[in-house]
Amino acid sequence: MTDRKEQGDRRAVSPEEAGRAERVLRLAWMSLPGPHRQLLEAIGASQWQVVDEPLGGIVRVMPISG
Repeated sequence: MTDRKEQGDRRAVSPEEAGRAERVLRLAWMSLPGPHRQLLEAIGASQWQVVDEPLGGIVRVMPISG
């Protein structure tokens, strides 16, 4: 079986999967100790975004922090 990456075939993320990813990220954020979250907020590293495209393209337009 050929790997999807080798084929250049990429399955789109469904709205349900994107919602699940967003919930996991939120739970991970909330599980951090308060002082850690405060530090990340202070340096501008408290944002996240679920994306449905290769990271190589989207990172060029995302803010850089930390």
